[in-house]
Amino acid sequence: MGCPQQQFVAVGVFLPVGLLMLLVAYLALPLGIATAALALCLAVGYLVAAVFPCDVGSPLSGSGRQGMHNLGGAVEYIGGAFAFFRIAEQSGQPFKALGFVVVAVAIAISVQSLGAVRGLIQRVGETCLFGGLALALWQGVQRV
Repeated sequence: MGCPQQQFVAVGVFLPVGLLMLLVAYLALPLGIATAALALCLAVGYLVAAVFPCDVGSPLSGSGRQGMHNLGGAVEYIGGAFAFFRIAEQSGQPFKALGFVVVAVAIAISVQSLGAVRGLIQRVGETCLFGGLALALWQGVQRV
């Protein structure tokens, strides 16, 4: 909130990514509910972030806007990890490992004292979520 790029990031990045993930979730339904749920969790996280930008420093507590931002992030990370665990039941270990990494990321970004590296940790989680979604989609298409 308040940075010069706020509007661009919200409208030019988070909103389109969130809408694209909604479309991916819909299109992924024939490939499996867990894969579609993973895309939906990403969609929720990005759409909520577009509408509710975080307070400066993204504290665990803060304004109501920050609370909504954190709730959207929880859906993305905890829901995404749960989706990975469900995908792993059918597709194996890589997804289980991704689920554990995403849980660890969710915990780590909740530790305020890690402030200097929280953004980096979050990017690791995003890479796991999007990379895992791409892998799940690819595997699902290969099965069809």
